[in-house]
Amino acid sequence: MYDLRAFRERVMELCARSRPYEDGRRASQQDLADAVGLSRPALSNRLNGTRGTKLTERDVRAIVRALAEWEAISSEAEARELLALVNCTPFTAAEWNTPPLDRLQREQDDTVAEGGIRHAAPPVTRRVQGPRHNLPLQLTSFIGREAQISEVERLLGRARLLTLLGPGGSGKTRLALELAARMAGRFADGVWLVELAGLSEPTLVEQTVARAVGVREQRGEELTVALIDYLRERELLLVLDNCEHLAGTCAALVHRLLLGCPNLRLLATSREALHTQGEVSWQVPAMSLPGPQARISSGVAYRYEAVRLFVERAGDAQPRFTLNTGNASLICQICERLDGLPLAIELAAALVGQFTPQALLARLDNRLPLLTGGARELTVRQQTLRGAIDWSYNLLSSIEQPLFACLAVFVGGFTLEAAAAVCGDFGLPISDFGLNKAASREDDGALKSKVLDSLISLANKSLLRTNIAPPQMGEGEGVQGETRFAMLETIREYALEKLSEGAAATLVRGRHAAYYLQLVDAAEPALAGSEQLIWLERLEREHDNLRAALAWSIKQDEVETALLLGRALWRFWYIRGYASEGRGWLEAALTKSAGRAEAARARALNSVGVLTWYQGDYAAARQFLEEGLAIHRQLGYKLGISSTLNNLGLVALSQGEYERAKPLFDESLAIVRELGDNTAISATLDNLGRASMHQGDYALAQARCTESLALKRALGDERGVAFSLNSLGRIAYLKDEPAAEVLFAESLRLYQELGSRQGVAEVDGNLGLVALQRGDYAKAARLLRDSLAAHHELGNKSGIAQLLAAFADLSLTEGQAARATTLLCVTDWLLHSLGAALPPVEQASQQRNLSTARTILGEAGFAAAWSAGLALNLDQAVANACELAAT
Repeated sequence: MYDLRAFRERVMELCARSRPYEDGRRASQQDLADAVGLSRPALSNRLNGTRGTKLTERDVRAIVRALAEWEAISSEAEARELLALVNCTPFTAAEWNTPPLDRLQREQDDTVAEGGIRHAAPPVTRRVQGPRHNLPLQLTSFIGREAQISEVERLLGRARLLTLLGPGGSGKTRLALELAARMAGRFADGVWLVELAGLSEPTLVEQTVARAVGVREQRGEELTVALIDYLRERELLLVLDNCEHLAGTCAALVHRLLLGCPNLRLLATSREALHTQGEVSWQVPAMSLPGPQARISSGVAYRYEAVRLFVERAGDAQPRFTLNTGNASLICQICERLDGLPLAIELAAALVGQFTPQALLARLDNRLPLLTGGARELTVRQQTLRGAIDWSYNLLSSIEQPLFACLAVFVGGFTLEAAAAVCGDFGLPISDFGLNKAASREDDGALKSKVLDSLISLANKSLLRTNIAPPQMGEGEGVQGETRFAMLETIREYALEKLSEGAAATLVRGRHAAYYLQLVDAAEPALAGSEQLIWLERLEREHDNLRAALAWSIKQDEVETALLLGRALWRFWYIRGYASEGRGWLEAALTKSAGRAEAARARALNSVGVLTWYQGDYAAARQFLEEGLAIHRQLGYKLGISSTLNNLGLVALSQGEYERAKPLFDESLAIVRELGDNTAISATLDNLGRASMHQGDYALAQARCTESLALKRALGDERGVAFSLNSLGRIAYLKDEPAAEVLFAESLRLYQELGSRQGVAEVDGNLGLVALQRGDYAKAARLLRDSLAAHHELGNKSGIAQLLAAFADLSLTEGQAARATTLLCVTDWLLHSLGAALPPVEQASQQRNLSTARTILGEAGFAAAWSAGLALNLDQAVANACELAAT
């Protein structure tokens, strides 16, 4: 008979009488949910049969096991009673023999004595053949990892030797012990743990293994032979924990045991593989993370293993601690900063009694001295995060240690080529690193080979991670992607400390900046050519390293390096939507370089001028560009003069100063035609075409943009092609020609392939205008909303103004004259604040819309709606427009 209510009430009653925790509290529903592997609300729903849920057999069995573990039930009879209440299949005989069920009192067997009187036999525990394992009792709950448990269990089913790999603190040991406990009933002769961390002598390995399984050394007999004889006919699982410092000895012993014992399986944990025949290696992943999010609900956050672990351990340290909406995001960020490493998370959670989550997060920039509060009974390497990494570092060779320290200079990963260039002479002592280079350098190929061997060794020791970036479009079919190496940030902080201990830190950072300056120098011309996409992706992968190089150069007053990095990166920043960041770097470098490095300064001024123009800060853009133009004219650098004139023309164009823009573009075009620079010619032609378009000369505009398009196609400049197609689409739109949508669609495809956020945003807006022109208001609203949101995120205020004007047009078609008036008001004050102007065609449309709205609303209604626009800030205005798109 299925009685869910009786089962639920009985379980709650039993939890109340469970073995108390150290703080005196007894098991709660949250503890039960953790044991079952569910959230507390999910378990509650299943126990109550609400929201269409029901208890599964797995749930019931897990609950019974948990109650046995907590000593809430003491007999097999109580367990059977619980199973029967919800018609759950009883455990098998083998399962009754697995922990913690094997601790339950056996059911009593009645015997018949003389005279026919029945007497109860004395209770007998089920563990009739002695302990079937030597696994330690775990005093804390096991959190998550269900997917990993299933995967490792599957692998151990087909492999006789499985090695769990990972850096210190990644949870290898706990995962192995949990798996061993769950599998104990499957091995007739049990599961046996061999702890190797405390051994320093390789000769003690086989003695420790023998002691664990009960084999005694006999005079005149090799111990390994005795082990093989004992294990040959037995079916058991041997768990070798912490093999890395004795890997060679372990590998030799494991090989002999596997050959001589056909029913033996081995589960090892190590920071590097044993490299013996038949071994399957499995990298223990970080605990699941939600990623850093500004807002996340406590319910969503709790679904992730790292957060659950933090909350559980924080509750142990501070019973009043709870996960809530106010701290969920902070805790997610803490777990993310700690790379999802269980040891780091547990040590951080133990500090919640001393620090709020916000204060704890702020201190993680210097996490190694902070995270030191492990339990006293644990080994030193388990008590502190530094101790865990010390253990790995001390196992490195004298060549690997300085290389490991040097590699900390890279942020977000690196390639073999970068490592060889920056850290190629790693073989010197760290105190002298790089200061006494040999007179004859090894050839590049041999050097890379030497570095690669060491990188692979560090990766094998779980101090580096590797991944292969996918090949990029244009690299050819069958091309292998680029291999990258990276450190977890927790390990990198430790390596940075080691780097700073010697005299090499400044030298290494200088090399790092020099290497990435060479990279961006190669990228700059390629970003306007046929390999544009390849280089955009390459720079994206190296973005964190580029930021580090810029930061160091500015801090160390290496202003020329900083200026040259910035001027070469402007196009990447512009295309990929990093205009604000790029402007910040360039302004910082320019501030420190006043009166120095004039050539580099002039080019940087041109670059920051373009980014500032894109942001709609036209006054600042003009100031930057005019200063750069003066230096270029003084130096006689014609290409720089032309480029700056072209950009000054763009500023004038955006401000509606068409008569001023034309001579600037004309002078620029004359210079680059003289130089024969087709890239610059095509860019200037495009801008001249746009100027003609804004003045209503569509024939001349189309001719110039078509000529520009042909040059860009010949150059293989995909971004330039997308730009020209967008210009031609705009001309077709203004002429109300069907070709507009086709041209915009092709431009959009190219911008999407390039990952150009600003390009996609602009074309989405233009496609929205086409939909509006054709009466497809739902499509227009969606496209204009997407474009507006992107321009707002990118900080392009001029683009926002044009889109708000478009939304005003859409509002009128939807019969919302008041909203239209409000949005037109915002457009007006935003353009005035920028010193910008809409093109004449759009100005005429705006005036028509204002007149229509005034007629519909009347003077009083119009004035009220206009006043509402004056009261809005930019964020509110964008939200107001997006509300229309949502209706």
